[in-house]
Amino acid sequence: MPKEELITIERWRVDRAIDDLYGLAYAATSLIPEELRDAARAVVFAQTAQDLHKAEATLIEAALDYAERHGEVDVLDRVRAPCPLCKAVTQQTGGWVVPLGLNRHLTDKSSSAAWAILRGLYASAVKSIARDQGRPLGWI
Repeated sequence: MPKEELITIERWRVDRAIDDLYGLAYAATSLIPEELRDAARAVVFAQTAQDLHKAEATLIEAALDYAERHGEVDVLDRVRAPCPLCKAVTQQTGGWVVPLGLNRHLTDKSSSAAWAILRGLYASAVKSIARDQGRPLGWI
Protein backbone atom coordinates (compact mmCIF):
# COMPACT_ATOMS: atom_id res chain seq x y z
CA MET A 1 0.00 0.00 0.00
CA PRO A 2 1.45 3.40 -0.93
CA LYS A 3 2.62 5.64 1.90
CA GLU A 4 0.18 8.43 0.94
CA GLU A 5 -2.74 6.02 1.21
CA LEU A 6 -1.59 4.87 4.66
CA ILE A 7 -1.33 8.49 5.80
CA THR A 8 -4.83 9.19 4.49
CA ILE A 9 -6.22 6.13 6.30
CA GLU A 10 -4.50 7.15 9.55
CA ARG A 11 -5.83 10.71 9.28
CA TRP A 12 -9.31 9.29 8.72
CA ARG A 13 -8.94 7.10 11.84
CA VAL A 14 -7.75 10.02 13.94
CA ASP A 15 -10.56 12.24 12.67
CA ARG A 16 -13.10 9.50 13.35
CA ALA A 17 -11.74 8.96 16.89
CA ILE A 18 -11.91 12.70 17.56
CA ASP A 19 -15.46 12.85 16.26
CA ASP A 20 -16.42 9.88 18.44
CA LEU A 21 -14.83 11.48 21.49
CA TYR A 22 -16.60 14.74 20.69
CA GLY A 23 -19.94 12.91 20.51
CA LEU A 24 -19.31 11.06 23.77
CA ALA A 25 -18.32 14.26 25.55
CA TYR A 26 -21.47 15.96 24.30
CA ALA A 27 -23.58 12.98 25.42
CA ALA A 28 -21.88 13.01 28.84
CA THR A 29 -23.21 16.50 29.41
CA SER A 30 -26.72 15.03 29.57
CA LEU A 31 -25.69 13.20 32.76
CA ILE A 32 -25.07 16.38 34.74
CA PRO A 33 -27.75 18.73 36.11
CA GLU A 34 -29.62 20.58 33.38
CA GLU A 35 -28.59 24.04 34.55
CA LEU A 36 -24.90 23.09 34.17
CA ARG A 37 -25.22 21.64 30.66
CA ASP A 38 -24.67 24.88 28.75
CA ALA A 39 -21.48 25.54 30.71
CA ALA A 40 -20.29 21.95 30.10
CA ARG A 41 -21.08 22.16 26.40
CA ALA A 42 -19.14 25.43 26.19
CA VAL A 43 -16.08 23.37 27.21
CA VAL A 44 -16.82 20.78 24.52
CA PHE A 45 -17.35 23.36 21.79
CA ALA A 46 -14.50 25.76 22.66
CA GLN A 47 -12.77 27.02 19.52
CA THR A 48 -9.53 28.35 21.00
CA ALA A 49 -7.32 27.57 23.99
CA GLN A 50 -8.39 30.85 25.59
CA ASP A 51 -12.08 29.96 25.12
CA LEU A 52 -11.41 26.51 26.56
CA HIS A 53 -9.75 27.82 29.74
CA LYS A 54 -12.51 30.41 30.19
CA ALA A 55 -15.23 27.77 29.67
CA GLU A 56 -13.57 25.41 32.16
CA ALA A 57 -13.44 28.17 34.79
CA THR A 58 -17.08 29.05 34.08
CA LEU A 59 -18.14 25.41 34.46
CA ILE A 60 -16.32 25.07 37.79
CA GLU A 61 -17.91 28.32 39.04
CA ALA A 62 -21.36 27.14 37.91
CA ALA A 63 -20.83 23.78 39.66
CA LEU A 64 -19.84 25.54 42.89
CA ASP A 65 -22.89 27.81 42.67
CA TYR A 66 -25.16 24.82 42.01
CA ALA A 67 -23.72 22.93 44.99
CA GLU A 68 -24.13 25.99 47.23
CA ARG A 69 -27.83 26.17 46.39
CA HIS A 70 -28.52 22.42 46.54
CA GLY A 71 -26.29 21.38 49.44
CA GLU A 72 -27.21 20.79 53.04
CA VAL A 73 -25.93 22.62 56.11
CA ASP A 74 -23.90 20.43 58.48
CA VAL A 75 -23.61 20.67 62.27
CA LEU A 76 -20.80 23.24 61.92
CA ASP A 77 -23.05 25.45 59.76
CA ARG A 78 -21.12 24.69 56.58
CA VAL A 79 -22.78 23.81 53.30
CA ARG A 80 -21.90 20.32 52.08
CA ALA A 81 -22.91 18.85 48.74
CA PRO A 82 -22.05 16.01 46.40
CA CYS A 83 -20.16 16.98 43.28
CA PRO A 84 -22.70 18.03 40.66
CA LEU A 85 -20.48 16.71 37.84
CA CYS A 86 -19.54 13.23 39.07
CA LYS A 87 -21.86 12.79 42.08
CA ALA A 88 -18.90 11.90 44.31
CA VAL A 89 -19.12 12.54 48.02
CA THR A 90 -16.58 12.53 50.81
CA GLN A 91 -16.20 9.26 52.63
CA GLN A 92 -16.71 10.71 56.11
CA THR A 93 -19.59 13.13 55.62
CA GLY A 94 -21.35 12.41 52.38
CA GLY A 95 -20.59 15.75 50.78
CA TRP A 96 -17.86 18.27 50.02
CA VAL A 97 -17.60 21.51 51.97
CA VAL A 98 -18.70 24.23 49.56
CA PRO A 99 -16.85 26.07 48.11
CA LEU A 100 -13.34 25.12 49.31
CA GLY A 101 -13.55 21.31 49.44
CA LEU A 102 -15.62 21.03 46.28
CA ASN A 103 -13.34 23.45 44.42
CA ARG A 104 -10.32 21.33 45.40
CA HIS A 105 -12.20 18.21 44.21
CA LEU A 106 -13.09 19.87 40.89
CA THR A 107 -9.57 21.13 40.20
CA ASP A 108 -7.54 18.15 41.53
CA LYS A 109 -6.11 16.72 38.35
CA SER A 110 -4.51 13.70 39.98
CA SER A 111 -7.29 11.35 41.05
CA SER A 112 -10.59 13.14 41.18
CA ALA A 113 -13.64 11.56 39.54
CA ALA A 114 -14.84 15.07 38.66
CA TRP A 115 -11.59 15.67 36.82
CA ALA A 116 -12.31 12.51 34.82
CA ILE A 117 -15.54 14.17 33.63
CA LEU A 118 -13.80 17.49 32.98
CA ARG A 119 -10.89 15.71 31.29
CA GLY A 120 -13.30 14.03 28.85
CA LEU A 121 -14.93 17.35 27.99
CA TYR A 122 -11.54 19.06 27.85
CA ALA A 123 -9.93 16.36 25.71
CA SER A 124 -12.63 16.54 23.09
CA ALA A 125 -12.16 20.30 22.82
CA VAL A 126 -8.34 20.11 22.78
CA LYS A 127 -8.36 17.52 20.02
CA SER A 128 -10.88 19.47 18.00
CA ILE A 129 -8.92 22.73 18.40
CA ALA A 130 -5.65 20.97 17.56
CA ARG A 131 -7.19 19.46 14.45
CA ASP A 132 -8.72 22.77 13.34
CA GLN A 133 -5.50 24.70 13.92
CA GLY A 134 -3.13 22.02 12.64
CA ARG A 135 -1.33 21.72 15.98
CA PRO A 136 -0.04 18.62 17.79
CA LEU A 137 -2.46 17.19 20.39
CA GLY A 138 -0.31 18.08 23.41
CA TRP A 139 -0.02 21.80 22.66
CA ILE A 140 -2.28 23.09 25.48
